[in-house]
Amino acid sequence: MKKFLIRSALFLVPVILLLSILEYGLGKVQNTYNTKRNNLEKQLDSIEVLLIGNSRTLYGVNPAYFSRKGYNLSNISQTMFYISELGIRYVPQMPKLRCVIIEVSPQSLGVDLIDGKEHWRDFYYSQFWSIDYPENKWYDIKRYSKFFLYQPLQSCYYASRLFKVNLAQDLHRNGWLFVRSPKTREFINNDMGKKRAAFNEGVYKENRFQRNAALLEKLIVEIQKHHAVCILITSPAFETFTKYADKTIAKKRFQAIQRIADTYHCPYVNYFYDKRYTIDDYADNDHFCYIGAQKYSKIINAEIVEKYCQ
Repeated sequence: MKKFLIRSALFLVPVILLLSILEYGLGKVQNTYNTKRNNLEKQLDSIEVLLIGNSRTLYGVNPAYFSRKGYNLSNISQTMFYISELGIRYVPQMPKLRCVIIEVSPQSLGVDLIDGKEHWRDFYYSQFWSIDYPENKWYDIKRYSKFFLYQPLQSCYYASRLFKVNLAQDLHRNGWLFVRSPKTREFINNDMGKKRAAFNEGVYKENRFQRNAALLEKLIVEIQKHHAVCILITSPAFETFTKYADKTIAKKRFQAIQRIADTYHCPYVNYFYDKRYTIDDYADNDHFCYIGAQKYSKIINAEIVEKYCQ
């Protein structure tokens, strides 16, 4: 037994040491989650306009075009659970905050990451924001290990680069993510738009609506408690997408958002069918590239920031 224990120790010690080195190195890899948090927390005392939502606002709204200091706390596939958790955590820490703009897409109130292919994003929030989604298993190793969070093969690749990896190189200090214009328009068409609309509808779960609506309401109350204005928005999508979004379903969801806005006396600005943009403004069927982001950001500033955030 003693020899067995010694041999086990001789085997395990190098493995544990190697994993420890990997975990330490992977902790230095920059991604949109830890980079956003670092940038946000350095600016809390000066932010006047906070924008929080999903990828449409992450790519589409650059606070550099605001007349007041802004920060974009949106992220890819960021669901209402995380929008609410992040807003409730940081709004009280912003002494100069005047308004919070919340993106509420047609799918926002019926989506949680755990139900879809991007469930892995839950664990990025767990590790880099210390926010745990309540339905995730406490023993899932991705909650604790960056080696398994990034996946072993990818982690080993990062190690081969001596962990000098920046996964957020196009993320600006104000939280906006720069997206280039596509080299061709082959993915912005009716066929791709129809598939994208079908995918978005496929991730919507009716049984998620009540809780997500309650989370949105909880966030609105917290914002108003700190004497800031709360504005709800729905960002634009190109006609190749909007024509395939079921209008009856979309109308029902927009009405649900409007009811919440009316209940809490919040402005709601729905840009979903906005026709002021061309194909050159889009990176795909429902996300802006940097060209469209410049236009949309200036519109947000003129129609929302300057109107409501004074």
